[in-house]
Amino acid sequence: MTTTARCALSVEHNCHMRLPLPQLSSECRRGLFRGTLLIRSRIQSTTRPISILSSSAQIFERLWISHGQSIEFGGPKVVKICCRRSVHISEIDWETVKPGSKRWQGRRVVVLSLMFMMPVISFGLGAWQIKRLKWKTDLIAEYENRLILPPLVLPPQVNPDAAANLQYRRVLAKGKFRFDQEILVGPRVNEGESGYICITPFEREGGSKILVNRGWIRKDMADQRKRRPEALPIDDVFVEGLIKLPARRNYFTPENEPHRGLFYFVDVAAFAAMTGSQPVIIEELVTKYVDPDVFVSWEVLANAGIPIGRLPKIDLKNNHAQYIATWFGVCIATSIMFVIMARTPKSARTQKIKHLRYYSE
Repeated sequence: MTTTARCALSVEHNCHMRLPLPQLSSECRRGLFRGTLLIRSRIQSTTRPISILSSSAQIFERLWISHGQSIEFGGPKVVKICCRRSVHISEIDWETVKPGSKRWQGRRVVVLSLMFMMPVISFGLGAWQIKRLKWKTDLIAEYENRLILPPLVLPPQVNPDAAANLQYRRVLAKGKFRFDQEILVGPRVNEGESGYICITPFEREGGSKILVNRGWIRKDMADQRKRRPEALPIDDVFVEGLIKLPARRNYFTPENEPHRGLFYFVDVAAFAAMTGSQPVIIEELVTKYVDPDVFVSWEVLANAGIPIGRLPKIDLKNNHAQYIATWFGVCIATSIMFVIMARTPKSARTQKIKHLRYYSE
């Protein structure tokens, strides 16, 4: 070494290290800046203590100090540096870790974005269910008001569109049943027993016909010859029922097979075409073929083959309150999950890569 230089440094940490020249980094600059010795190293793919820097580094033949003097290295291959400096000691375990690609960071952003959308969507669905609850409550109240009105006598000709606007309206009709055109829809289960829904055309004065859902009969009473006479009245009768659209066919219900006499759901339009009736159906409320002052059990009616009609009540389901609780519960749960995932401490690998990129710049 041809020239020596001394410098006094005010620092907080002592550092005494021996640096083999072949192991110096590719860039090493030494200078005085506000009385502090700064050493900055650029390393690719990893960061290590200065004493174990990459062996592929090049040797600098000349170092500069702030006042322009130079220090040249001759034969020695080991440089001894004694200095005092302020340093930041990292708590990261600096075992070699290769920096990963940015693909994982992109996936994390996608996952967090999806997690953010879940509470937003569930909140919107909960708000929508609040509107649905109000709509269903008002609809049930309207149907209940119709149910307490006195029965409406059906005119000779019924407009199907007007009938659709009279849901759950009690009506009264007089005429005769056409048992020769009876249609059994099923199977249907009632009180644990299998049976059918009995759809019978009802011929009124003037020759017009409508469809009447008389109710449920047991499976062994499908044959009319097994039924008691009061189950098959031949004279004019009064039928009191509700105008109600039948339930729609669901995905799992098979198609009707008229050529085989198999019917699985009520198809008003098809049944009206088959029987020459108007596309209007009423559901019979109570039977008129037994003494109304005498209590008759369900078993007696079933054994006699008398169709068991429906009760005068609203059977609309209103589960929107449960849906509201469900969706807002999902909103709260997913919001908590999103906050937890967004604030989850980074893994050791991520911390190492972050420190590596910071110190290698």
